[in-house]
Amino acid sequence: IKTTFNLNTKGLGFLAGGDLKIEFGDDAQTYQQAFQAIKEFYCSSLLKAGDKHEGQVLLRNEVLTPLSKNFLVEKWLDMINPGLKSHIRRTRGSLFTEDRPSLADNQTQLCQQ
Repeated sequence: IKTTFNLNTKGLGFLAGGDLKIEFGDDAQTYQQAFQAIKEFYCSSLLKAGDKHEGQVLLRNEVLTPLSKNFLVEKWLDMINPGLKSHIRRTRGSLFTEDRPSLADNQTQLCQQ
């Protein structure tokens, strides 16, 4: 099942994230559903305690860091429209505040616009 549905996201399978195709529109996924699909794909590749990374055995499960959350939002924006990041930089600066300073902090607000 993992191979058939492209659920193998560890090792070489991680590169399949670049092939994710999500349709948007009335009969397809919403932007938020697309974000969840991207997040689920990449989060399934997080390493578990006992896995090896750079030759070392991990003592704890890998966590989703603020940087990786920003990368997920960036990937999502590119999937919607490659020019969207530039548009956000030019027109949505007011979204970024002391309470919501990062791209990941603003994902829901961006989705609603």
